[in-house]
Amino acid sequence: FSSFVTISNISLEIAKVRAGTRIIAEDVGGCDGIIYEIPDSVECISEGLYSLASAYLVDDNNNYFSDIDGVLFNKDKTVLINYPGGREGDTYVVPAGVKEIGEDAFIYSEITKVVLPEGLEKIGDAAFNPSNLKEFNLPSSLKEIGDYAFDFNNITGHLEIPEGVEEIEDYAFYKCAELSITLPETMSITLPESLSKLGDY
Repeated sequence: FSSFVTISNISLEIAKVRAGTRIIAEDVGGCDGIIYEIPDSVECISEGLYSLASAYLVDDNNNYFSDIDGVLFNKDKTVLINYPGGREGDTYVVPAGVKEIGEDAFIYSEITKVVLPEGLEKIGDAAFNPSNLKEFNLPSSLKEIGDYAFDFNNITGHLEIPEGVEEIEDYAFYKCAELSITLPETMSITLPESLSKLGDY
């Protein structure tokens, strides 16, 4: 079931997922720019939906998901699950209270800058791969950076890894050719004392 809503003279389609649906599969169908209305019955959303959506509207009674301004989160808003690939805008400030950026969370997004909050502890596998990201920060609370987290991006300049980071997984910054990285002074062989795992570059 779908309908249309007009925002700033632009008509966007709203796809209302049928009540009682538990799983939204990859072959849900549709096109770019759709706002997905998620009922309280949904327990699983396939990653195949991410590149299609421009926003999510989650029923307040859903026990698994929620949204903030159209961005998809888990119920208690501690995990950012997906920033919609079809969402407009070049900068996004992740809300305070988020502890994890989920796997593939920003896949296909058009943003060029993201602001990550203090309290964030984990950036999941391929969280920003691929995307158009050019600028971001790593908060001092960060502990883990996942596989391919920032792979295939346009990041340039200098990045300082926070002292508390314990794990940098394989290829976390792969193909970020214009990016230089500094690790804390307390490192042995230029790696921090807190680091317990460093994956292949």
